Amino acid sequence: MLSTSALRFLKETAEAANTPILRALSGVVLLILETAELATQNRKSCRTLCEQIFELVLTVSNELQDTSDDLPDELLLCLDELQDKLVVILTFIQEHLHRRGISQFVNSNRNAVALAAYREDVRRCLEVFQLQAQVLMHKALNEEQSRKDDWAAAFPPEINVPVHRLRSSSSSPRSPDSPAPPSYNEAIGSANQKPRAETLPHRPYIFFGRANELNEIVDCVLKSASTSAARIAILGPGGIGKSALAVSVLHDPAIMADGFRRFFVACDAAESANSLLSVLASAFRITADNPTAIRTQLIRHLSVAKTLLVLDNFESPWEDANGRADVEALLATIAAIPSLTLLVTLRGIERPTGIDWARPFLPPLEPLEAGAARQTFLAIANGSDDDPDIDALLDVVERMPLGVTLMSNLAQYETPGSLLSRWNDEQTSMLDRGGAERHSNLDVSIRLSIDGPRMRSVPDAAQMLYVLSLLPDGLERGLVLDLTRCLDQPARCLSVLLQTSLAYRDTGTHIRVLSPIRSFVLKHLHTCASPTLLSPLYEHYVALAQLSGQLGTAATREYIATLIPEVGNMESVLAHALTNKTSGWQERAAKAAAQTINMTKFTGLGDPAPILELSINAMQVGDDKLVQADCMLALAMLSAVTVRPDFPVEGLVANASQLYQEVNNIEGQIDCLKRNWQMIAAPDASTMLQALSMAEEIGDVLRQGQCHLELGQRFQTQEDFPNARRHFTIAKQLLVDVDEHWLRARCAYSLGNIAASTGHSATAMRYYTEALTLMESIDSRSGVSHCYSYMGWVYRRLGDAPSAIAHTRQAVEGYQQTGFVMDQTLALVQLTQSFVDASDTAEARQALEDTQVLLRKTTPKWVYGHAQGAFARGDVAFLEGEDELAIHCYEQAISLFWSRRCFQEAAEVHARASQLRLARNEFDEAYQHAVTGIALALRGKHPGDLAACVNALAEVLLADGEDNAAFAVTRAVLPMLNGLGRMRDIANCFERFAKLALLAGDLGRTRTFCNDALKLYETAGDKGGIQRCRTLLEAL
Repeated sequence: MLSTSALRFLKETAEAANTPILRALSGVVLLILETAELATQNRKSCRTLCEQIFELVLTVSNELQDTSDDLPDELLLCLDELQDKLVVILTFIQEHLHRRGISQFVNSNRNAVALAAYREDVRRCLEVFQLQAQVLMHKALNEEQSRKDDWAAAFPPEINVPVHRLRSSSSSPRSPDSPAPPSYNEAIGSANQKPRAETLPHRPYIFFGRANELNEIVDCVLKSASTSAARIAILGPGGIGKSALAVSVLHDPAIMADGFRRFFVACDAAESANSLLSVLASAFRITADNPTAIRTQLIRHLSVAKTLLVLDNFESPWEDANGRADVEALLATIAAIPSLTLLVTLRGIERPTGIDWARPFLPPLEPLEAGAARQTFLAIANGSDDDPDIDALLDVVERMPLGVTLMSNLAQYETPGSLLSRWNDEQTSMLDRGGAERHSNLDVSIRLSIDGPRMRSVPDAAQMLYVLSLLPDGLERGLVLDLTRCLDQPARCLSVLLQTSLAYRDTGTHIRVLSPIRSFVLKHLHTCASPTLLSPLYEHYVALAQLSGQLGTAATREYIATLIPEVGNMESVLAHALTNKTSGWQERAAKAAAQTINMTKFTGLGDPAPILELSINAMQVGDDKLVQADCMLALAMLSAVTVRPDFPVEGLVANASQLYQEVNNIEGQIDCLKRNWQMIAAPDASTMLQALSMAEEIGDVLRQGQCHLELGQRFQTQEDFPNARRHFTIAKQLLVDVDEHWLRARCAYSLGNIAASTGHSATAMRYYTEALTLMESIDSRSGVSHCYSYMGWVYRRLGDAPSAIAHTRQAVEGYQQTGFVMDQTLALVQLTQSFVDASDTAEARQALEDTQVLLRKTTPKWVYGHAQGAFARGDVAFLEGEDELAIHCYEQAISLFWSRRCFQEAAEVHARASQLRLARNEFDEAYQHAVTGIALALRGKHPGDLAACVNALAEVLLADGEDNAAFAVTRAVLPMLNGLGRMRDIANCFERFAKLALLAGDLGRTRTFCNDALKLYETAGDKGGIQRCRTLLEAL
């Protein structure tokens, strides 16, 4: 678009310019040109705009090359307006690039118009600047002597304030003893004469997520300016964006338009009141040689006109308790200037005393919201908006602006996935742009807070910080103090951590530490981890993990309420104990880790796999075979709860079984037999009967109930419903004796599934309701979701689409919260098909897309899930009129279901395929599908699917002109459908009767049957059926 040499010129201009405004302009233009280079459409408009912008900055550079950077106000205002316009253009391009990509942004008509408008704005800016530059430079030369007089009248010469910042101050005669004022050229002709405080940091061009805070500060400043100037403190931890917010205030258009003199002073180098005074003297070029004179001149300088002063990183001189009073006295003196608006940034949450801070206080800054963090990342990084690793990458730095910025810079040449892998090894040390200062190195920023005077004044605070860094979910204040009771003055330690923002109170009652700080502390402050400090922590969380083993009983709700807020903490502390070889806690931690799988099973929260793997390794070293076997089996069981195709389940179970045999642990051997049984596609009953016999020999009622439950599920899969019902009933009774609510609920909804499959819908709903009550009593999110899913399934088979959708949606939401991916996938399939039943194409398509996303996360070995996915995909294609795709999907689903001997599901697909073929007038194929479906339904003893297939056959016969046969088949199947309560299929029958009556010329009966069908379709929520009946009635 522009030549390489032109871009190189801009880079050199931006780096070499002595004039800050030229440096800022060149930087913005460079960003615009580099961003616009990505355009792939409408390039001519982009090229013209870029050439105009380049010409503009070249003109500015030529005009200013022989002048100082101290320019008249009118020209600076012109340049500020130009900079604002360019920032608007840059922001416009970046936002559209973030949303849809630049190639699409420039392709839209609306934005093409915007580009043309921007080109006109740039042209006008160029003309105005050229005129202003010529007029004002000429005026400056002609009025040099007049300005000398103004200078002398306004200030003593030693203050040396640039002329262009003077407002309409009062004139007073210069003392005859005063030295002559500098000439105009002396005053404004040298960059070395310019007060450093006036050299404002450039506006942060990538600045998302702080609009509320920015507006609040600007409003406070402007409202206070009419009465008394505001004093505002911006607080928060290091790297949270305090300086960027303060600089954004300085560059805010409303502030600039209100006539403020604007100054920015970095206080990093100051360590006391005297050194702060020296920093201020240097910033304002005050040459006095004693503190009193410096104060006098500083106050005089800041009192001249309406002024906005930013004191950045004020904690450097202020936080040392020994000199704090002097620093606060100096700050109070500055803050007392009536025309001075003061903006101070400090690490921590404490404001200096003695200042009338503006009310209400500005709350300490918090990490960015997820959307703002993502915008920041994509504005800097070379990434794709749909990269699934971006959110995880932002989470590890907990959306701290400095961490997000540094991570985004790395993402310009590394993928988010690669950076996540690096984070696991390098942690915060990877966030370094090659500098040793706080704005380019996250470790330096964190270290400044930890090594500060306030932390040094309370040595034990670092130990408390280490404990809190092991707790990602945070902890209530009372428990923090209790677990760190070995420290000297734990309450004071906590107060210091909060004051410095190394810790903070979350929206609840927990004390937390941000993720980057936690990572830094655990890596660099490990010397704080004494056994005395850690033992109470280990003991507390080992006890909590052992509580997980009690889930499933009547007290489950109470236990879960205790455990849920602590899942992350529990896993973190157990992992630390398992890797701390000198703690003496490894065996106890490993035993506790084996219990944590129950927490995941009941709530779907947490990921115990890492601590289980750590436990296995630790116990191999210690040769504790029983604990090692427990952890191996727990890890193998985890694969049945979550999608972890990488687990070597068979090997884990085999090794665990061998270890259990070596230590003669019968309970463990039974559990291994059960897990092996669950992994086999079609096992015979002998394995589970062996496990049942072993449980009976040792009198283990719980495991007897588990074995009967497993046998019932296997017989149910084989469609041996009598045997399945018998084992479920026995298991349910045994589990009552051991107060096992969760397994009892599983028995109940399994009995409900049998009832639903055999056409007893009312019985099925009673069992599901019983199971739901039990699951709710123990607060089992996954169990509750199972019940809602089964209820939705029954409602769908009854033809009640609205109820099916409502219940299935609850199941999907519950599975999503618990992370049960396979169950969520099947529920989404059911939701997709329920929307198809309701003829809701848009919702069906969305549910199908969600299904396909989850299916891609599962193993290809999950044949049943992929068969259901193909079935749902076929249904949506049928609804959308994509017949060929629907045929392919149905054939795929039938093949997969046959491979798993799932005759009920295969029969249902054949019924749908028959309807599709009939819609294409392919009568032979439709007939074949209907008959095959009938055969499979008879084989599987599923009256519901049998009725659906017979109904499909009747439709084929009617369409093929076999009116008498269609009538006979419909009349034969109708009682069966009435018994099953399947409204939608009954409505199909009445609609068919209406068509037959119409063919016979009986309009009265046609209208009667059609009205009956319409009522049922309306109840079932079948939009397609409703439309067909209304169309027929209108035609009569």
